Amino acid sequence: MGTGVARAQHPRPQPRRRLRTFGGLLRLGGPYLAFLALRHIVSLERLARFAWRDPGNHPRDPQLEARTIAQATKLRHLLDRTDRRCLPRSLALYRALSRAGASPQLWIGFRKVAGRVDGHAWVAVDGRPVGEAEALMPSLTPTCGFGVKGATIALESGTGMATSGRGR
Repeated sequence: MGTGVARAQHPRPQPRRRLRTFGGLLRLGGPYLAFLALRHIVSLERLARFAWRDPGNHPRDPQLEARTIAQATKLRHLLDRTDRRCLPRSLALYRALSRAGASPQLWIGFRKVAGRVDGHAWVAVDGRPVGEAEALMPSLTPTCGFGVKGATIALESGTGMATSGRGR
């Protein structure tokens, strides 16, 4: 029995797309929870080395990178709306993007806000931060970074810049 009023048809989400999104959230969520606990007992250098995943012989996959970044953003909104857990989130993203062949960099930096020092962790690919608010980045001074296989990235003293290019 109809009312004679046409209803707008909304496309239903495809089951495969839902499964892929759910699988991606699980792939990021497990490491996120592990890094959440490990950050208190394992050094940052070891965490970075542990997080790195060798992509093997697979070529870089920009579509996989984009999906991974989108899933990390969803995970951030689900688990950490205040961004107080940026280190485990960034480690999980660094892990997933390294596996995708993106050669990500993990950065740790600080900024002064209202007389106190705030720290932040983020991931960059091709020298650009991923999944971060653009307005936040200029206020951060990188203090350490990790590249391929968790190797430390050398910074120029006093500048907060990587010797091979800007870390943000």
